[in-house]
Amino acid sequence: MHPSLPVRRFDQVRCAIMQPTFLPWAGYFRLMFEVDRFVYLDDVNLSQGRSWQTRNRILVNKKPQWVTAPVLHIGGPQRLKDVRLSPDPRWRRKIVQTFRLNYSRHEFRADVEPAWIIIEQGADTNLVELNVRLIELFAKHLRIETPRVRSGDLAIGIADRTDRLIAICRSLDCGGYLSPRGSESYLAEDGFSSRCDISLEFTDYRQPPYAQRGIREFISHLSIVDVVANLGWEQAAQYIRADWRLRENV
Repeated sequence: MHPSLPVRRFDQVRCAIMQPTFLPWAGYFRLMFEVDRFVYLDDVNLSQGRSWQTRNRILVNKKPQWVTAPVLHIGGPQRLKDVRLSPDPRWRRKIVQTFRLNYSRHEFRADVEPAWIIIEQGADTNLVELNVRLIELFAKHLRIETPRVRSGDLAIGIADRTDRLIAICRSLDCGGYLSPRGSESYLAEDGFSSRCDISLEFTDYRQPPYAQRGIREFISHLSIVDVVANLGWEQAAQYIRADWRLRENV
């Protein structure tokens, strides 16, 4: 370890803060597993254009393809937790048909069937509610017991992106913040570490290969659906827990 870097305190309560995305990849659940508190960041604005908030990738005819949950756009900024799903039921039938068709011959196809039921039944008309229900389904079967809260329920009321993260950590009595490597530049630009005494760590999860039915060369960064359909709940839970990460303090 570089002598100028802070020594990690293992007695610190650490949290991670992530937007509730649509059927996220294995790295999302790995991050959830690694921390003591996990926060669904649901009170930020919906991204303009395509994003992980509304879509993810699965294998279709052995190639990655996007599947999307369409939402209603109001012509201006809207908070993620207020975004409504399209009321047209056809997208639900189409997306479930795509999932079932492309994973129908996988050994553990039955394990992911509850996710299709959640989508197909159409009980959730709100994007965050759908995303969280799906994430919670997978987290439960992956045996991830990290306590989870929604940022909107914390009523932080701070607009600045980094000050909001700091306030969320403090509201949960977290002395450490674990962030994906992709956020490193903006946290450095905002001076996260100079604003607070919360220790900052980055996770650089490098997804290890697993056996994908009919695929010779492993394709990474697919939805957790692909992991479970290929491995089943038990092996998928072990896969998420395996120490295949590279993490360093900053």
